[in-house]
Amino acid sequence: MAQNRIEQVRRHLEPNRTVAYELPDSPILRAIAAYPNRPSITAGGREYSYARLMRDSMRLRDTVWRKHAEVNGLTPTSGAEGLRFADNDLKERRVALLFPPGYENVVAFVAAMAAGGAVVPLSPSYPQAELSYFISDSEPSVFIIHTSLVSKLSPILEQIKRQELLPDAQGKVAVIEVGDSPKTEGDEFDVVPRFVELDEGRDALFIYTSGTTGRPKGAVRDWRTLYTMSMCMSSLFETTPDDKLLHVLPLHHANGIVVCLLGPLSHSAQVEFMHPFTAESVWNRIVSGNPLQGGRRDVTIFAAVPTIVARLIRFHEEMAEAKKDEATRAWKNVRVVTSGSAAVPDNQFNAFKRVTGHELVERYGSTELGVCLTNPFRGARIPGSAGLPIPGIQIRLWDHGTNQAVPETAVDVPGEIQVKTTALFKYYWKRPEATAEFLREDGWVRTGDVAARMENGYYRILGRESTDIIKTGGYKVSALECEREVLDYPLVESCAVFGLPDDEYGERVALAIVPKDDLSRAAQSGDLTLKKLRVFLKERLAGYKVPTRLLLLNESDMPRTALGKVQKRDLRDIFKRRMEQVDTEM
Repeated sequence: MAQNRIEQVRRHLEPNRTVAYELPDSPILRAIAAYPNRPSITAGGREYSYARLMRDSMRLRDTVWRKHAEVNGLTPTSGAEGLRFADNDLKERRVALLFPPGYENVVAFVAAMAAGGAVVPLSPSYPQAELSYFISDSEPSVFIIHTSLVSKLSPILEQIKRQELLPDAQGKVAVIEVGDSPKTEGDEFDVVPRFVELDEGRDALFIYTSGTTGRPKGAVRDWRTLYTMSMCMSSLFETTPDDKLLHVLPLHHANGIVVCLLGPLSHSAQVEFMHPFTAESVWNRIVSGNPLQGGRRDVTIFAAVPTIVARLIRFHEEMAEAKKDEATRAWKNVRVVTSGSAAVPDNQFNAFKRVTGHELVERYGSTELGVCLTNPFRGARIPGSAGLPIPGIQIRLWDHGTNQAVPETAVDVPGEIQVKTTALFKYYWKRPEATAEFLREDGWVRTGDVAARMENGYYRILGRESTDIIKTGGYKVSALECEREVLDYPLVESCAVFGLPDDEYGERVALAIVPKDDLSRAAQSGDLTLKKLRVFLKERLAGYKVPTRLLLLNESDMPRTALGKVQKRDLRDIFKRRMEQVDTEM
């Protein structure tokens, strides 16, 4: 697949035109250069062509090389056609990016790749302590920062200068500030790069894990697997240069970077940024169309996570009745809507279909593995299922009790998901023990997630072995199964089920709920109590699966990652601190 795409891109390039700069030979960079006159990025009310993206990225790339040489007392080497890659290559040195999502962020990303660096995307939402951790761990040689965020990073840069942070760098880090792209500049850039040979095994991207099982680890991807991972879902969605993806996800996670940015760019398609996400802004964009194109409804791909799905449903429910039908019809122009990061509850899957006409393409994967399972673009999409293995992926379910693989014909028998894939990450940065534990000699990667096969061969995710499989009174309970049923209770907006340590049962099934109504009114009404919930759930679940602990929370108190996943380890601490508020049944 990758080789075919490279040849397609090569045919669109014009090798006899003037060469003005050198680029590492990557299919991603070739795709960006392939259609210079087509639109690439839309952000801030402006559309940028691929020519403009390449021009601005190359200018910034050269600035990075010059600044890096300057702080190290060197002189950048130039040839007749400008700075040469071989002489200025950053050779996998880390390049940290701190940007709000948008065009300038993409320019910095492409520039860092083109400079030969390994990109370390940082989030503007990180507090100082987290920024310090990621920077001290990844040890960047170059920082590219948007001017609006310089003050946020200034204290850390001062620590680096004083050698209190990154002492081995001796204060020699290159810092480049980037402002908003000038609106007065045109898109002219009529030159073609000369691609120079690149080792595909070189470090290309650091994506830090979400930290659900410990301190976040830097998962490193090389150029080959980055491209493989980028092409995976976009190829299954049959993406073409005529597609446009509406981007609402963070740009420091695999979903936002690889699936939603590099995937479309690898097909020379378009990406439109809409940040920060609000349900109202997405509905307005889908219904009203593109203001730069006379209101044309040109979004064809939309990627979400369960939290976004829930908010889009809620906004439609609160919409004026006269507007609902037209709003639903507006989604007909969208080819595919996909969701990742966590499972979408069945009731939300069905509700989303009702309000948009779309059955979500749900998928399963991880930072380290890429996408492993997906419901098909063409074919049956099953609520509550992560689908089937994608081409090139092997999946087995492992029973740790018998120390054997669950038979492929077995239905509803749980086991740990274990994977063999060609899109595997390279290693954990500075963590050889964790790398060796994850990348086993037999090639089967342990995910720590538990699933079961359904009758149709699809896989149903039961949860994370460490947090979503609750061992209570000799039984094993899937937290995700419980959550799906709790969300059918009409007063529940969102919820999380997890295990609380217990001397008698080992663990008790505990439940945290964010009510649809105001928290105080929900508590005073008496309609959202553990007793009433247990009556409701006992008609749907075996008795041992029904929660015996309940705490009502405001949405702002529910601990979540940037992608909306509940941090259940933190939730346990909240329960312990608020035991006097916990509704209990023995």
